[in-house]
Amino acid sequence: MRYLIPILLLLAAAWYFTTGFRVGVVTFTPTTMINANGKATYNLRSFEERKQVGLIGTCTVKSGLATVRLLRPDGTQADGKECPPGGPWSITVQDKGISGNYRAVIEYRNFNGKIELNELPPGK
Repeated sequence: MRYLIPILLLLAAAWYFTTGFRVGVVTFTPTTMINANGKATYNLRSFEERKQVGLIGTCTVKSGLATVRLLRPDGTQADGKECPPGGPWSITVQDKGISGNYRAVIEYRNFNGKIELNELPPGK
């Protein structure tokens, strides 16, 4: 039992230095991240041609960088934004294109800060 706490602390440290901590789900709640690396992918669906699809939100960055990209169903990039240190920054990535499954990809590079994204309401 006395080895359990040091082992848990070592595992938490290894987790922190490899992927960082993420608390919350980015598209539903404000998410505070500490040294986050890697990427998160979210699917967005457009049912009709020329209807608006995308994400809107804010980010506040203490250090590192977060990049938000919106990919069309064919895999090409429709829009993208970076969150550099500072803020709070407003983020809007959107497209009015073909119907299908769009993907929002958020890449984190040593990201320390808070990010909140929500799906755009159905547009015109």
